[in-house]
Amino acid sequence: MVRSFLAATFLLFVATCHAAEQNGDATIKFVARPVQLSPSRTFGHAFIIIARKTNFGVREDVLGFYPVEHTLKGVVKGPGMLRAEWRCGPNDDCNPAKKAELLGRLSEVKNSVTISVSFADLAKVYSVVKQWDSSSTIGPDDKQLVTSPDKDYEIANRNCIDFIAAVATSLDYPVPPRTSLQTPTEFLEAFKTFVEQEQKVRLARSETAEAKDRAQTAEAARQRAETERQVAEARAAEAEAKARQLEAETVPAGWVPCKCPAAHAGLGKWVKGVYYHEPSHICPS
Repeated sequence: MVRSFLAATFLLFVATCHAAEQNGDATIKFVARPVQLSPSRTFGHAFIIIARKTNFGVREDVLGFYPVEHTLKGVVKGPGMLRAEWRCGPNDDCNPAKKAELLGRLSEVKNSVTISVSFADLAKVYSVVKQWDSSSTIGPDDKQLVTSPDKDYEIANRNCIDFIAAVATSLDYPVPPRTSLQTPTEFLEAFKTFVEQEQKVRLARSETAEAKDRAQTAEAARQRAETERQVAEARAAEAEAKARQLEAETVPAGWVPCKCPAAHAGLGKWVKGVYYHEPSHICPS
């Protein structure tokens, strides 16, 4: 059964999302293969490897932008498509020798740089994938076919380098200037420096934000402590006032009301308008 390349990619993305929520982030590796002196690999190649955790371990999705037709005309300007390094193109003789050759290319990597990405970042990357190839399909022989390409492949203006540059840009990473004679390894070498600089900037921003958060947390804790101190002091003062009031309104045990307060001034205490003292004090006759 023929299935949509984009649909398959989307299912991989859904699995990635589920795993990312449970197990953490994924990575995007930008890879370049050098120029090879063979008819099928003259200009080298650049592609990405999306690695993400799933319930079955780490899975990788390899994507690079290729011309649909490996002819001079197709390479100069013609329909383009995204496909994995190990998958046959529409014009390949997909025999065991060809598949072995495709797999062998993965070991020819000369330059690479890896970026850690979040769940939200993956959504951006797959949005770029959709823009570059939304309609190619995978046949029963694992050969990728293109019904109506989204972007043409142009050797000087829109090639494999431009695809990985679009992915990098979607992740808010700066990319080096493009030139028509630039090779994938040259671009990636320059991009690697940009990534290192950007990651230093992001680390500094992260450390600044963390320091600010710590300062805000400390200030909030100080304010809470000050509020708690004020509340505790207010409660203590209230308790002391209640104790004084209770003492003032309490008649000592055994004391009796006085019938001659003027004569016994200083010998007792007033409680709610009544003067009390010890029973030994007797009013004059």
